[in-house]
Amino acid sequence: VQSLAERFVNEATAFAPALTDQKMATEAQLRRLKENKRKNRKRAAHDGQSMVTYAAAAEDCTAHFCQQQLSDACLVEYKVNNIIPSTITMVLVCKGSRWVGLGFSESGRMVNSDAVLGGPGIIPEKYSLGGYDQSSVVAMEKRRQTLIDASVKYDDADDVTVLKFTKIM
Repeated sequence: VQSLAERFVNEATAFAPALTDQKMATEAQLRRLKENKRKNRKRAAHDGQSMVTYAAAAEDCTAHFCQQQLSDACLVEYKVNNIIPSTITMVLVCKGSRWVGLGFSESGRMVNSDAVLGGPGIIPEKYSLGGYDQSSVVAMEKRRQTLIDASVKYDDADDVTVLKFTKIM
C-alpha cells in the first residue's frame, strides 16, 4: 500500500483521485499517530531534537515515506533521497484551504531558521525567518530558491491543502 506522499509524488497529475481513494488516514492510524506524537514530543523535549528528526531516527526514511502527525489538522510525510546532493521530499497535508509551511532549523528555534511557505494556487518558496513578526519573514533571493517540483493544491472534495516539494539538504 502506497503512502499519501508516494501517491502525490508518483501521481501528481491525478491529484484529486489519489486523495479521494486514500482519504488521508483511517481513524485508527490518526489515533496511533497522535499517541506517537505525544510520546515523541516528550522524548524530543528531553533531548532537544525536532519531532521529524526524532521520528526519522526510529525509521528508515530512505526506503519509504515516513509519517508524522504534526497537529489535529496536519500530517507530514517525508522521504530522504540518497542522491548527490542529498534531498528530502516532503508532503504536508492539512485540513481546510489555507497557507501552509514547514520550517527547518538546526537549533530547533523559529528565529534564524528557514521555511517553505505557500498557499493554494501560489508556488511555494523558501523564506528566511528573522523573527516572530510578519515583517521578519522574507523570501530568499532567487539563487537560494532551489525547491524541486514545489506545489500547493487545494482539494475541495476532501477539504485539504497539500504542500509538496523536494528540498536540497
